[in-house]
Amino acid sequence: MTFVLRTSPGLDRFRSCHTGAGRAPIRRSTLLRTASVGDIVTSSSFENDILPILGTDARVLHAPKGSSGEPIGGGDWDCAVRGLDQMWPLRMPSPSRLLQRLHYDVTGWYWVVEKDGRIVKIDTLDDPRGIGIYAFPTELALGATDDDAESVRAAYLTSKRLRKGITSAREWEHIRSLARSNPGHFRESLERIFGTEVTQRLVEAFEEGVPPDPALWRSARTHAQLRRGWGFERAASLAAKSFAASSRG
Repeated sequence: MTFVLRTSPGLDRFRSCHTGAGRAPIRRSTLLRTASVGDIVTSSSFENDILPILGTDARVLHAPKGSSGEPIGGGDWDCAVRGLDQMWPLRMPSPSRLLQRLHYDVTGWYWVVEKDGRIVKIDTLDDPRGIGIYAFPTELALGATDDDAESVRAAYLTSKRLRKGITSAREWEHIRSLARSNPGHFRESLERIFGTEVTQRLVEAFEEGVPPDPALWRSARTHAQLRRGWGFERAASLAAKSFAASSRG
């Protein structure tokens, strides 16, 4: 599903085009090719103009490389969101437009917008139970205190890097530097994702200053998938209740 949105002082135009039966699904790689990256939107602009309108509550999990305080990263703003509002782009300040939207996972949405002539790519995760591909419960981030925030970000990036098989020592050193802010809470957050056994092995790898080895990657991904499985039945039940409520409305 692709949405195109333009905003102007007196008029919002909203147009949608649906992929029909038999058409190939829109891939995230296509979105990345479609939207070339210009200058990175500043952290203050993103946090003031976009973050507050994503949903009931939202926190940045990882910012693009080059933004304030991020020495390493990709081109996306990764955000944990509570109560994601699918219509949030309608409230972007003008001049803005929504270029692409992709529902890539049961709890994940990827957005490409243009704001003030700059391309902004946003990965939103609304996953309180941790049933998505990263098995990361977003309430860990949304409920974190200032003292816990960096260690929660480290746990999120650990899950994401393991999922993607990223082995760069520099990437893992960045995670290690975040985890040092609160090692105890970092361990607790990892246990919510991977369980006690795998977490112990991950912590040992961090303490040794080396990226997790391939055997540990596979074990961590397997444990995360198993723990995700515990929430599928609950998630289906919640989805059914949500659908029933919307039908009554």
